[in-house]
Amino acid sequence: MAKLATELKDLHLRRLKHAVNASGEAVAARHSVGKPKGLHFVVQPTGSKSWIFRKSIGGSRRDIGLGAYPEVSLKQAQNKADAVMALIDQGIDPVLKKKSKKSKLAAQRAEEVTFAELAEEFITDIAIPSWKTLTQVKRLQTYLERYINPHIGNILIKDLQRPHLIKVVKPLYNGTKTERKKIPTALRMINYIEKIIALGIVQGLRPIGDNPAIWKGNLALAFPKNTHKVQHQRSVDWQLMPEFMLKLQAMNKARLPGTKEEIPLLIFQILTVARPSEARLADWSEIDLEQKVWFIPNSDAELRKSDKEWMVPLCKEAIKILKDQGP
Repeated sequence: MAKLATELKDLHLRRLKHAVNASGEAVAARHSVGKPKGLHFVVQPTGSKSWIFRKSIGGSRRDIGLGAYPEVSLKQAQNKADAVMALIDQGIDPVLKKKSKKSKLAAQRAEEVTFAELAEEFITDIAIPSWKTLTQVKRLQTYLERYINPHIGNILIKDLQRPHLIKVVKPLYNGTKTERKKIPTALRMINYIEKIIALGIVQGLRPIGDNPAIWKGNLALAFPKNTHKVQHQRSVDWQLMPEFMLKLQAMNKARLPGTKEEIPLLIFQILTVARPSEARLADWSEIDLEQKVWFIPNSDAELRKSDKEWMVPLCKEAIKILKDQGP
């Protein structure tokens, strides 16, 4: 199509339509605007309209998009074309400049990751696939929701500093006597935070080695020495086990109220050296009375921590307990 001799006006633009080729197919039509030279108005068969500025840059002809019509008016398109010409006159490729700007913007956005966002990624990509039980994952989610995210959830990973993390730990570490019992919780939380920030370091969100959540020689210096003593559950000395088992068996035979299930379960757990959850979740499908073996599957239930399958031999006392349970 020959170029129009006169400069197009906005009234003309609204009336322009797509073209039709020799086969009768609708094709895009490119109309020369007239000013500045190289500015074209393109009408697609779909009816969409846009601006293209065609110029030679470094010996190569380039079509530079200037936006859609009517979002970009005729006057705006002309101004954009003039700005492109000004860059070319300065020896700057406007296409490469635009790509570079987009690249920098994309890189900047990639760095704008908050702690809460990275924590969700950590749970999805690392915790759920690799941790032994969902109980551990739920504990982390509880810590995040209750203690961590209210303080640092909205802070960008790259901006996290030691004072932010001190603020997370302080309410649990320096509180009342009751609150100080949560010191192990605080230390566990910091351990989780350290792992999440470490993921950010791997992703290039922070410099290598710059993890403000490290406790020893770092955050620990901001708090008094941990005087909390871990209180272990009461236990029976192994030398007293024969006497203890006799008493358990006597209680089991007596069928004391409220002990119908608990005492046989404890005896079975001791005889098989099983975890409490493994014994409690035992299923008949795992028991082979002919071979006298209990096949413990690997983490088929939430509270089963082992990632291996186990074959546990069953003594006659353990088998008797199982048979007493019925179907």
